[in-house]
Amino acid sequence: MLLCSVAHDNIMLSPPPLSFPQKLTNKQREVVLLAGYGKQSADIATEIGISVKTVEKHLRDSRDRLGVKTTAQAVMKATILNQI
Repeated sequence: MLLCSVAHDNIMLSPPPLSFPQKLTNKQREVVLLAGYGKQSADIATEIGISVKTVEKHLRDSRDRLGVKTTAQAVMKATILNQI
């Protein structure tokens, strides 16, 4: 989608504003970091004292915030963005 603006009868096209990923919460960062170490959801849950469902929710929310589809992508993107 391109945004248009009119100036003196000339149409100037400009790209849409960039959207940057939202920052992860502290708990999301912790869960993504542990997933990056290869830990499974059950192991992460036990290690940090939350339920497996909560771990999976943090991972899902992290993927959504980072705009990726997989946990591996979330780990990579969070690393690149210095969030973990």
